[in-house]
Amino acid sequence: MVRGVHVRVEGQVDGVDGGGRGEGELYLRFLALKKELEERGWFDESHKRPIPFLPRRVGVVNSGTGAAVQDILNIIQRRFPRMPITISSVRVQVAGAAEENAKAIRGMNKKSAADVLIVGRGGGSMEDRQQRIETSLCIGT
Repeated sequence: MVRGVHVRVEGQVDGVDGGGRGEGELYLRFLALKKELEERGWFDESHKRPIPFLPRRVGVVNSGTGAAVQDILNIIQRRFPRMPITISSVRVQVAGAAEENAKAIRGMNKKSAADVLIVGRGGGSMEDRQQRIETSLCIGT
């Protein structure tokens, strides 16, 4: 295609309504998990620890090869070039990913591998992100 060339396109637009389930099954699972964790008191201020102004070491739990971890590393290294970083490479969107992520978080905490942890993942569809809506991952955190 060359800039400035005019083309005529014909067709029709169609869409999928997602099965007509209103808010969506995954969103309802998220809300149910949020309510469960609120009832357990996990969002109480008394459980929160202050984030250090300048951590001595940053831990990252994420896919070791994706664009998201590269973004995280690039930003840390650009802003704090001498910041030590510990990476725990995990799968983020397959069956069992939540348990794998939770195990990595527990391992980082047990070894005191970092002052702060970034538990991240990239974009994708809500279905791809559903492994993040698991109690086991929240318990690991």
